Amino acid sequence: ADMIPLYPDGIKTNLSGSKKTYTDGDSDDISLVTTVTEGQYIWFYLVTASKTNYTIDLTDFSISYVDEEYPQMASYDHYSEFSDKQGPVWYYMTSEADTDFTKQLDVYNSDNSRWQTDKATEYNTGAVGNHFMQPWSTDDAVLGFKSPYSGKVNISAENLYLNGSSTDGVKIGIFKGTDGII
Repeated sequence: ADMIPLYPDGIKTNLSGSKKTYTDGDSDDISLVTTVTEGQYIWFYLVTASKTNYTIDLTDFSISYVDEEYPQMASYDHYSEFSDKQGPVWYYMTSEADTDFTKQLDVYNSDNSRWQTDKATEYNTGAVGNHFMQPWSTDDAVLGFKSPYSGKVNISAENLYLNGSSTDGVKIGIFKGTDGII
């Protein structure tokens, strides 16, 4: 799928734009407004450069419709709406490092309340949980949002906090799909 960088301007080496790198203990707030069409995807990427145990706290990540024409449209909160099922709004995904190839995580680990690629190697893979994302050297962690309506949305991530032990940090980026395809 083609992607438009929204924040900061992209993160992957084969996508255009600058990179925002966080290291242990860094925190940030993100708030941006964009227009989406029904069925269009927004992706929140977390990328690391080496095998680290970095995680980022996502307890305050939401997407809210802000169109004045449609005041009845809802707000979607990742933390409270986290599920052991994929979709219809939130998708728990991974992306092979340094590629545009993104796919849904295929295993829900109920012991740890997280989506991952393989339960046998649960700590060697990108993962998404209800309050965190964790990339790995070969897999980025990706949280996908499929827009149920067309309109203007506010993407808000408050108190993003990076927790880890390596000095190379992670990169964060938010992208919008141009064609509505994963």
